[in-house]
Amino acid sequence: ECPICQRTLTDRGALTRHLRVHSGDKPYECSMCPAAFAKPHSLSTHRRTHTGEKPHTCHICDASFSQRTPLRRHLLVHAGEKPYACPFCPAAFVDPHTLQMHKRTHTGERPYECRVCRKRFAQSSTLGIHMRTHSADRPFACSACPAAFRDSRTRDNHVRTHTGEKPFGCALCAYRFSQRANLVRHMRTHTGEKSHQCDLCPAAFACKQALLAHRRSHLGEKPLKCNLCPASFAYPQNLHDHEKTHSKRVACPVCDKKFSVGTRVRTHMRTHTGEKPFECSICNKRLARRSNLTRHMR
Repeated sequence: ECPICQRTLTDRGALTRHLRVHSGDKPYECSMCPAAFAKPHSLSTHRRTHTGEKPHTCHICDASFSQRTPLRRHLLVHAGEKPYACPFCPAAFVDPHTLQMHKRTHTGERPYECRVCRKRFAQSSTLGIHMRTHSADRPFACSACPAAFRDSRTRDNHVRTHTGEKPFGCALCAYRFSQRANLVRHMRTHTGEKSHQCDLCPAAFACKQALLAHRRSHLGEKPLKCNLCPASFAYPQNLHDHEKTHSKRVACPVCDKKFSVGTRVRTHMRTHTGEKPFECSICNKRLARRSNLTRHMR
């Protein structure tokens, strides 16, 4: 039994390692950076952030992890279990740690401080990545191009731009993604979760980027400028649509209606042919446009 916190340990060796938590003793030093740890297992796990080793693999989707605990959390995604609910919004999570990090988006808490510039962060992993901005260290090199990165996760995300790999699959439809963050945003199209609330009106959005774009409608900001004329826009899609008006227009062969690009003509042609290529995976209803399917899935 620990004489300080009364925790019971399995043997004397475990007690010795546990006492370092109280004493602050960290005898196991990383040979690649200044980090030090109280337990050899913690050092072994940490070294994987340098080597990129991910020995724990999901048997369902082949996603891999450097530690067993993140793999266990990941498996709950496939099971659909989210027992930890946010008290501030409808969001729910597979583990209490992720819930705690999410709650900081509501409370604004940033408990992790950079010892160099005093900037604060909500997550320890974000602080770790930030610390490398104070040095020129970029140990994670891409094998396909000269790019190098400060952490293995960013390097792995970048490598997928070369390989086209999309390891993160949606459990509710056929969509797959190269990055976990994109999958998380996509899942909100199924759940209807809109955790990003506008402070100027009742509107809410599934992702932060959509909220920032929406706020321009209140502020009158139009930061996106056309390269061919003085027009400016609040939203990227509006700029994209406008730029097509400068290009050659394509006519529908049935009704002669004109469009700026061929893809718009193909979509329009479905009003003549009745084609509905997008099918709901839940009720099998078919729709002519992907955007209509997305709205229907909500």
